[in-house]
Amino acid sequence: MKSLGRYLTLLWLTLLMLTACKDNVYFSSVNHLDGGLWHSEDTLNIDIGQSNLYERAQVDNIVYLNIGIRYTDNYRFQKLFMEVELCDSIHTLKKDTMEFDIPADGGEGFRYREQMKEFCNFIPRDSIDYRLRISHIMIQNPLEGICDIVCMAESKE
Repeated sequence: MKSLGRYLTLLWLTLLMLTACKDNVYFSSVNHLDGGLWHSEDTLNIDIGQSNLYERAQVDNIVYLNIGIRYTDNYRFQKLFMEVELCDSIHTLKKDTMEFDIPADGGEGFRYREQMKEFCNFIPRDSIDYRLRISHIMIQNPLEGICDIVCMAESKE
């Protein structure tokens, strides 16, 4: 069972690396949650940076920011609510609650599943650093079965 989990993890990371090689992806980040447990006080702080984002986005002007989750059958709820905040070095650009619908398949194994959703789009400015802050706002603490949070900034080419 552990070797299957490792195989699926390697497959997932390979797919992300292939996606990251596309010209329209400016930034991607996989944030692994140890043991598939996500505590409500464990806010993910993800530095997007600015130089690569600004220079590459000059062609399109607009950057689309996507947030994804990777979870297992151990996640026992039908929804996941996260608070996501995009900040620059001066202020908050966007703060919102994201809702993910989790299919109730009644799985008995350790299958990985993924979902990606668009969070927002913005026009990056020169010399501004960007950061994402992500936390879950579920009553259950810790959440079991959430393995990774994926962030991707891209153009719509």
